[in-house]
Amino acid sequence: INTADGTFDDGSGPGKYRAGVFCAWVVLTQPGYRIQATVSYQLEGSESTASLEVWNGWNTSSLLSRYSALSGPPSLLISAADSFLFLFRTASGSIGADGFAVSFKVLPSCGESVSGDYGTIKPPLIGFNQSNLIYGNNQHCVWTVRTDITKRLKFSFSLFDVETSRHCTQDYVQLSDIAGGGQPSQDRFCGPFLPNTWVSASNVVQLLFVTDNAGQHNGFEVSWTAIEAASVSYDPPQLCNLNLTAQEGWYNMQWSDN
Repeated sequence: INTADGTFDDGSGPGKYRAGVFCAWVVLTQPGYRIQATVSYQLEGSESTASLEVWNGWNTSSLLSRYSALSGPPSLLISAADSFLFLFRTASGSIGADGFAVSFKVLPSCGESVSGDYGTIKPPLIGFNQSNLIYGNNQHCVWTVRTDITKRLKFSFSLFDVETSRHCTQDYVQLSDIAGGGQPSQDRFCGPFLPNTWVSASNVVQLLFVTDNAGQHNGFEVSWTAIEAASVSYDPPQLCNLNLTAQEGWYNMQWSDN
């Protein structure tokens, strides 16, 4: 299926689906776009009796979701790239049920290239959690910010609520210099705390926002301004000593030089 939006179902119409079925659908779009899909379903038995699987891409290397009679309410699905694979299976002893229906639409990948002396970046928010807007799962957003070669870029966060994980490997915001010159820098952020102001070492910065397939939060908002390179100074790295006594586990620590 290669259309901007549409719907499809298991093909049973007003009746029940048949036993011993194995069907596949591929929904695809052009590179640079992704697919948002919503699934409604009524299946019987366990996963071995009847199931609908949703895979990122054309093959079965990245499972996004699996639905059966034991599953909870379906969530909004967003592909990690430009295609979805849907697999529907029923066992030979299945007694049938209403089946499933999928509605989908094509979305441009989030992020953009911008230039100038100031601006604001925030991710697309797709739903609500206790009246608060939340970002979607399986996001991969890239913003590239450019300013004059004689300037640097300062990023200041006014909102930050991104899923917490060790080493920020699940959901995260990453700021990176992508032009040479000065002291290169790259930092990754996650959790509920506002990151410190971040200043680039070049005139081109890439902001990357990545989310996994679970855990949706309020996201972030960051403003960027261009400042004269001559006004930026980089202190040499300072050694510090820290003695910590705590229970076994991992801890999210923040410190400053103030």
